Amino acid sequence: PWYRFPFLQFMNTYFEVFQRQCNIVQEKYGLIQAYGSMPFLVDLVPGIVMTVLFAQMKLFAIPLQVAFPNDYDEDKSRLLEDIVVHLPLNLEGVTDWDDYLKSTLDERILQCQPLPYNFMVLSLPTFKTMGEILKKIAIRFPSARVYQISNQCEVQVRVSVSKSGKSTSTEKENDADSDLQRILSAAGVELKTSYKYPNTNNGHVQTSQSASSSSAAAAAGPSETYYCLEVHCLALLEVFRICNSLPNHRVEQVYDFWN
Repeated sequence: PWYRFPFLQFMNTYFEVFQRQCNIVQEKYGLIQAYGSMPFLVDLVPGIVMTVLFAQMKLFAIPLQVAFPNDYDEDKSRLLEDIVVHLPLNLEGVTDWDDYLKSTLDERILQCQPLPYNFMVLSLPTFKTMGEILKKIAIRFPSARVYQISNQCEVQVRVSVSKSGKSTSTEKENDADSDLQRILSAAGVELKTSYKYPNTNNGHVQTSQSASSSSAAAAAGPSETYYCLEVHCLALLEVFRICNSLPNHRVEQVYDFWN
């Protein structure tokens, strides 16, 4: 959580490195150049501003640190997801599913509890790690399906699409729309919203007028569009499979709707 960020230690490191850099410049070019030049002010002013802001954040963080003393590492049981998954496997020789899945799929799986009829409950770390493991399950077992994630039947999925490698913006948009419709064609998948961060070129916001030249567009780099999908758990692994088969598509994260 944000209130455990090392605000003061971060600024201490910033000014330590800043002081070392000033000493290097002083040895090479003298005292005036080290402490009286514009580059010195360019680094000093942001440091002062960040110190004031971080000091305020630290003051706000102290009551929360007192109220919630336990860190993530001290109580991992609060930061896991129990996933009910159906794996149509016929592995009669497997007696220890924990060891089998950790050794053949992902060692970050916390626990595996087998259930009748090829169902099992997987306890996985939350956040991005859960999505990485679910992707492995989706690709490794093409007919596997997720039924619930911590008693929830639907989740939110953020998918990123990198629009690069095409000659014209029209072709990019047409391909992106076609690929998006392929994802949305899966039963239980619905688009909720989408967004895109602005491209920047030398610190300036990239506009359609300024991107007219190919050099400016190349400097800005490929743009990414993010789609937020409402996905029923039964369709979750299919979304991973479709994105894995599409160029420039990636499932960024799976998370809930705050409930």
